[in-house]
Amino acid sequence: MAREAAEIVLDPWTCVPKKNEKYAKEAVELKMNNRAGTSLSPDFKRFPNVEVLWVNNNRLQSFTHLDTNFRIQHVYVQDNCLVSLTGLHALKFLRTLLAAGNQLRNLQKQIDVLCKFAFLTKLDLSGNPCSEEPDYRLRVLYHLPQLELHDRQAVKDSELTQASLVVPNLDEVSKPKPQWDPKPQGLLKNMSPAEVDCFTEARAIRVRMKKEEQEAYDREFRGGARAPKSAEGDWGPMNKTAAAVREARLHRSEHELTHLTEWEKVEVTKWIAENCEATLDTSNLKALMDTTSSTSDLGIGKRLDATTVSLEEGIGGEILLAGEEMADVFKLAGEDGVDNEVAAQWLVNQRWAFEDEETLDMQIKDFFREAKKAEVNGQMAEAKQLSWKALKLEGVRTRRIESQATVVEEAPKVNKRGDIFPQLHVNMDPKGKTSVSRTAVRLTL
Repeated sequence: MAREAAEIVLDPWTCVPKKNEKYAKEAVELKMNNRAGTSLSPDFKRFPNVEVLWVNNNRLQSFTHLDTNFRIQHVYVQDNCLVSLTGLHALKFLRTLLAAGNQLRNLQKQIDVLCKFAFLTKLDLSGNPCSEEPDYRLRVLYHLPQLELHDRQAVKDSELTQASLVVPNLDEVSKPKPQWDPKPQGLLKNMSPAEVDCFTEARAIRVRMKKEEQEAYDREFRGGARAPKSAEGDWGPMNKTAAAVREARLHRSEHELTHLTEWEKVEVTKWIAENCEATLDTSNLKALMDTTSSTSDLGIGKRLDATTVSLEEGIGGEILLAGEEMADVFKLAGEDGVDNEVAAQWLVNQRWAFEDEETLDMQIKDFFREAKKAEVNGQMAEAKQLSWKALKLEGVRTRRIESQATVVEEAPKVNKRGDIFPQLHVNMDPKGKTSVSRTAVRLTL
């Protein structure tokens, strides 16, 4: 009996003169204060139009049975035993919430609930444990800037400005620092002993390689003139790589001087496809060799080197065809004939020689002249193609000139001391005008 007396339900029917649906739907304000109530009645769902709710001076610990009362705008719940505001989540139009003198703790948790009320303008949380937390007012105003009255005090613009400057930094400072575990064992616990040994050995290899690389850099850059230089001039592992790169470039340059580049191979293959039959016999193949070694109509600035490719060498020599074993092209041509693509593939991999400089100059001028004519006639695509061929031939001419250049070995340098002295020279011409020039003279000892 004592327990039943302690539990008092706040019944909304006590606020209307007659218990029927008409009065329940017309009720917009319910006053149930000073009743020592501990909970709300489930009959609140029968009062859908309530806008003001007075439940102050009771013993409520939470809000229940208000899921359908979304029209409530003003709630007065001072001097109760509330520990949570989560029961108000359905009151989307809430404007006033006076909840002073309760047991609300954890300010951030309460703010998370209050942030959902976009129309909230009056709030009172004084007398709650959460109001004793540091920077309580600034934190509330920062997260609820629409408030006009907070804890019975008007909200000023200066307070909103201060909150916008202080609270973000407070949140950043208050973040807990991650705890560092000097010996993480989670990953190693899930590994077998063999896997642990592999990872340990890999780490040791990385450390050793890094140490060796650092020692190589120290020998090369910090040793200076005191670093011992071997007879072969090996100053470190980087010079070995540089020497290999230079040798590869030199080999490629020498190969390009006596063989066709990829662009030239494409042009020769295209020329053979346009000017030769689909299948070539021995006589046709010999005629193709004679033509490519004597004509300049290919437009690539090179001719087949007749001194290295002859009919006898072709008949007895073996060549590598892409996708096939070693085969004799002339043997194939003598039996059933050879496809012009196979012949072109064999031909472009032989040795080729540059045209003479006079022939190259003539071809370049002809291409530029034809390009100019095509441009005048409005054939821009053809003009562009001809100009491109002329520029390609200019590149071939440059490579030909570079191939004929001789390399002059420089004399070994001798370290000498030298001082530079500036001098002025005064020159006079026959008309009497003078001019002054400045030069520098190096005096070597």
